[in-house]
Amino acid sequence: MNPYDLPIEEIEDLVHRYGTPLYIVSRSKIVENYQRLDRLLPAVNIFYAIKANPHEEILRTLVQIGAGFDVASRGEILAAVAAGANPREDLIFADTVKDPQQIAYAYSIGLDDFTFDNMSEIGQIARNAPGANVHVRIVVSNHGSVAHLSEKFGARTEDAIPLVLTARDEGLNRQPLRASLRKRCEAGRRTGPQHCRRRHDPRDPGDLRISSRWPQLAL
Repeated sequence: MNPYDLPIEEIEDLVHRYGTPLYIVSRSKIVENYQRLDRLLPAVNIFYAIKANPHEEILRTLVQIGAGFDVASRGEILAAVAAGANPREDLIFADTVKDPQQIAYAYSIGLDDFTFDNMSEIGQIARNAPGANVHVRIVVSNHGSVAHLSEKFGARTEDAIPLVLTARDEGLNRQPLRASLRKRCEAGRRTGPQHCRRRHDPRDPGDLRISSRWPQLAL
């Protein structure tokens, strides 16, 4: 399979120089796909999940075109910052079970956006990142997915409001809802924004954030 239409001679030359296995990434395709997604979802802030592929060239390319980053550990935070991302403006801490020390570290360098989908996470964030911005993560359909990750995380839509109210009572700042869409999850791409739309503030067109785990998200 040659998705970037590279001449076979060029592929053979790369294999000769670097050996195999060889992983080839097209910067232009990353830019093209990100910009297409950004154009089709003008009211959405897009955060690339670094766990999908943390290669420094991918991260630098995404920084240069204005992408945000979904981080899940201190190592991923450091990788994003090394690529040029601003902790406060460009990062959201989205690990499903956050280590209190990593929450505190993230907060200490200016990262103040965190996701949550259960009551225990609210307490962890409130104790280690007081006054931080928080985004409730909504579960979406698994249909069409390679992995059934909605069983791993995500709050039911009917639980979203109680969670947000508890976060407010703990001194945290409620921010846009969040949906995590996965590669080869056709139903999730259709229903994720619909689930969020039921719970977001219709007066705020920017009240939705979507995290893509792949730089080449195909709609």
